[in-house]
Amino acid sequence: MREVHGRMADKVTRFTDNEVVTTAVFNQRVDETNAALAAVDEAIDGLAGTGGEIPAIKEKDVQQDARLGTLETDIAKAEQDIAANDARDDGQDTQIAELGTTLGQHRTAITALQKDAHTHTNKSVLDGITAEKVEVWDNPTTAEFYTVSLPASGWTGNGPYTQAVSVAGILADDRPIFGPIYSGTNDEKIEQSIMAGFVSECDTAAGSVTFTALLAKPEVDLTMQLEVIR
Repeated sequence: MREVHGRMADKVTRFTDNEVVTTAVFNQRVDETNAALAAVDEAIDGLAGTGGEIPAIKEKDVQQDARLGTLETDIAKAEQDIAANDARDDGQDTQIAELGTTLGQHRTAITALQKDAHTHTNKSVLDGITAEKVEVWDNPTTAEFYTVSLPASGWTGNGPYTQAVSVAGILADDRPIFGPIYSGTNDEKIEQSIMAGFVSECDTAAGSVTFTALLAKPEVDLTMQLEVIR
């Protein structure tokens, strides 16, 4: 188009200052102008028919229209996303408001409980409750009792003296407390007490107990009671 414009300028003679324009000169300029316009029309027809600048411009317009359509689609999607986010924000605001109301209710309840605080009459008893006592209460123990006979003839060895007896239910890890059970006359009980004092210890195994007399061998029959705490 710039080339056509240049040719058009070459074809039309400009009027000069103070030029006397006659009818012949004026008609000549009109003819030049018409010729230049005809050249422009010819150039435009040539561009339209040979795939010059105008088809290219049209193709660019089509591409721009396509990009514009894509952009409009993206904008519409972005607007939908914004609307969805706004809706979620509104829902979260509602939840926050509900949580605030619930928190206020809890605070009111706590305040009421604080006002209802009271003093226990058995505070000293409660203060004496320790973790160890709670452990014992949660895991209560039981006591098992066993009675065994230790005849005077059952002792073996030359000192210390031992005697093993069967005790149904006794366990290897039991640690029994033992003591004599007296019977007979008062003199017999005294003698049993003296002889029982010679029995110093007992060792447990599964189903049996071995007694040991360290100082001397008991010379009377004894009856022992075993207490096992489990």
